[in-house]
Amino acid sequence: MEQGIFTEGRIIFTICFVIVFAIVLFFAYRKDIVELSKSYKNTWVVLVFVIAFLILFFVLKRYFIGV
Repeated sequence: MEQGIFTEGRIIFTICFVIVFAIVLFFAYRKDIVELSKSYKNTWVVLVFVIAFLILFFVLKRYFIGV
């Protein structure tokens, strides 16, 4: 029987790593949330401009190139 790239040990390690990493990120974010809310006001405006730019890019690309 051929052994694939993802052995049982690697899968278990990956699952444990992702869970622990997510927990650490969660607690680090909770600790910094007050400071982040002061420093990064109106970041949604940047997101809107990025999305609008991507939509404009794909529309113009389709119009001029046809792909």
